[in-house]
Amino acid sequence: MKKIKKYIIIVILIFIFRDVFSAWPDIYCEWLPWCWTRSSVWVLDFIWKIVAELIKYVAVAAVFALIASWFMYMFSWWDDAKTKKARNWIIWSLVAVFISISAYYLVLLINNARISL
Repeated sequence: MKKIKKYIIIVILIFIFRDVFSAWPDIYCEWLPWCWTRSSVWVLDFIWKIVAELIKYVAVAAVFALIASWFMYMFSWWDDAKTKKARNWIIWSLVAVFISISAYYLVLLINNARISL
């Protein structure tokens, strides 16, 4: 367990100091993971775009779940079990919409900050 903690600390330090190492020439940077050279930035940009698109689809699915749960609530005929189930669906659909929209804008923020550096 102590070895795992040591490796986790090393990886965290590499992530923290990767900008320092990436400012050096590529010779000093090539042994570090996540130390991006100018030629490898487009790959990372492509991955960020794919993640952003997937998050958009999750947001759309969450909106459809919200609509479906609204119909469940409207057609529950005030049965307690159905109404409670529909309310839970509405709450979790709203949470999913909020999280997916927040994640999308967080990905955009990180991508734009990374490219501008």
